[in-house]
Amino acid sequence: MSSSLPRQWRNGALVCLAGLAAAMSSRPLRAAGIDGADTACTQLLAAAALEFRTKRADELYCQMPPHIQSGYYFFRLRGRYPAPPHADADWAGSNLMGDFAVRRRDGAVFYCDDAGQPTGRRLGLKRTR
Repeated sequence: MSSSLPRQWRNGALVCLAGLAAAMSSRPLRAAGIDGADTACTQLLAAAALEFRTKRADELYCQMPPHIQSGYYFFRLRGRYPAPPHADADWAGSNLMGDFAVRRRDGAVFYCDDAGQPTGRRLGLKRTR
């Protein structure tokens, strides 16, 4: 086979194309998105369990239904508290942990401001010391 390119360039081009093909075949087609309110709530609970280390994950819950807007699920996160001694059987204690947005595109969880907009501060990221 005859070519006008020097042999080193042909070999380099083949190696480059082979590497590009391998990289493209191992790359996902798109990032995993959030497919519904239940999945978004699960994502929020996982992030909150990392962030609020004083609460157990089973004590946290999403106030449903969420508000859905602009590619986000907006939730109020609440924490359950056990009944105090001598409380009535129907006592249900909870407090508002905050307002949060779960981005539908990739499941990133953000704090929300008083106007209900994501602040850009992410919830549940690992902290470095």
